[in-house]
Amino acid sequence: MSDTTFDAMPVRVVHPLDDVPEQKLYRDDLGRIRMTPGARAALLMLRLYLLAMVLMVAWRAAGMAGLG
Repeated sequence: MSDTTFDAMPVRVVHPLDDVPEQKLYRDDLGRIRMTPGARAALLMLRLYLLAMVLMVAWRAAGMAGLG
């Protein structure tokens, strides 16, 4: 493939870490996000699941170290 193929349309690619950060929306009057009971229950279940996984990893690590 010839190098002249891409000369007609130069493409500039900027890595996200090198890009200028965008202005974020922040307002004091927004307050907390309102959640439905289903969303609140799903987040609670996710927290409990993650806690159970951390406890199982700790239990396994303690067993491998000869503490359990």
